[in-house]
Amino acid sequence: MFDSASAGKGISAAAVAVLVDRGLLDYQAPVARYWPEFSVAGKAEATVGQVMSHSVGLPWIEPDVDVDELLDQRAMAARLASQPPAWQPGTQTAYHGWTCGVLVAEIVRRATGRGADAVLAEEIATPLGISGALMFAAPETVVKATAYDGGWAAMIASLPADLPLFRAVPRKALAAWPT
Repeated sequence: MFDSASAGKGISAAAVAVLVDRGLLDYQAPVARYWPEFSVAGKAEATVGQVMSHSVGLPWIEPDVDVDELLDQRAMAARLASQPPAWQPGTQTAYHGWTCGVLVAEIVRRATGRGADAVLAEEIATPLGISGALMFAAPETVVKATAYDGGWAAMIASLPADLPLFRAVPRKALAAWPT
């Protein structure tokens, strides 16, 4: 098993496309139709399509997030729902590297009542005959390798404070990231 990082965005987009095709989601619909808490802070009219096209205005996470919260889907969804967008949704585009997965997973969960892994398995993997081969999170039964510090925290600490990466995900969360 390995982490494919941003490759998951394409898989999640395929899952959303299946849900749109089945009438469970609508690209033109406001996210708030499925996730009412998302409608605050200037995002009432933000659409599912704007989330999918990285134009919803939430490309980064506020700097006070820690790694435990970063890894907690529901906590991050609540944080992003309350966070004001960096621009009016739909007027600009920027890669939502750390936030897109959280946003899509929460929209999918709210629209279907199922987690992103279940939707992926039931709507994409199983029909294609690859059940169990694709997932958004490792199941608890998987034996995971022990990670050793290869100097990650020191490398992060050595980077300039104004590095654009730290707008996408805060330095303290990256420094504590399991390596």
